[in-house]
Amino acid sequence: MRSIASVERFLEPYRRVTSSGNLIPEIDGLRFLAIFSVFLYHLAGDVLRHSAAGFSETLQANGIFRVTQILNFGVPLFFAISGFILSLPFASAHLNDAKQVSIKKYFWRRVTRLEPPYILCLILFLFLKIASGKGTFVELWPNFAASLGYVHNAIFGRASDINFVAWSLEVEVQFYILAPILAMVFGIRATNLRRTLLAAMVLGATAVSAWVSHNESLRISLLYYAQYFLAGFVFTEFYLASRGERMRSLRWDLISAVGWPLLLSMLVFGWVGSAWLLPWLVVLLYLAAFHGVGMNRVVSNPWIVTIGGMCYS
Repeated sequence: MRSIASVERFLEPYRRVTSSGNLIPEIDGLRFLAIFSVFLYHLAGDVLRHSAAGFSETLQANGIFRVTQILNFGVPLFFAISGFILSLPFASAHLNDAKQVSIKKYFWRRVTRLEPPYILCLILFLFLKIASGKGTFVELWPNFAASLGYVHNAIFGRASDINFVAWSLEVEVQFYILAPILAMVFGIRATNLRRTLLAAMVLGATAVSAWVSHNESLRISLLYYAQYFLAGFVFTEFYLASRGERMRSLRWDLISAVGWPLLLSMLVFGWVGSAWLLPWLVVLLYLAAFHGVGMNRVVSNPWIVTIGGMCYS
């Protein structure tokens, strides 16, 4: 117990501070899993790009390496977390008579949390690219300006030339704008009707995603990923239904034990129809992280929670 207490004291200064003062540790634990999977994906990709030709071919034939190349699914996992975080205050206000969300404060919080580090990052990357001879200021300025306005994906049809990974933030911003409108679904008091509509929204978004899947520029837009944000809405629905209580059971650990390998298999082998199942599997796995015995210990581990919180920005 003393060792646990000492770890808690050590990590306290590094923990994320929420606007409400309420921290859901499992969410930061799940955030860690999402970000760590993306980290492994990029790390393996860099190893491949810098490998000699012969070793590169051997690497691509390796089964474990093939798994690393689908770990960019951590991005949709993160989108589902965002859907949960964004919808929770609105859903709580409608369903639990919590304090109404101020739209002004909602958008101001997004701006003040995102803009300062994002702008500094773009400026740094701009000058690094110029210094390394990857373009002049005049050549890169249009890309910088478009990235600054979160419209590089839409204007150029590709991820940012200034900071490639910012493409996902642009998708996030698109959803930030729509989230208050979409969250009005929680204003429906009839539980069955509300849940039916939520399911229809996820299915409709999945259909749109399939429709735009062959368009490279639309594959980096909200049209391709909306079903995962909305899966976060479904997660919110069931989280509030349990009033946030962790009713732990080993049956949920069994779901985790089967579900995560199943998710990886669907991604590696590209099973037919997997796109329709993945958002729902994500919801099930997130619920299992809350209600399982062993899995909850993993995502609630102080180190994992603290590092996951650091990944938030």
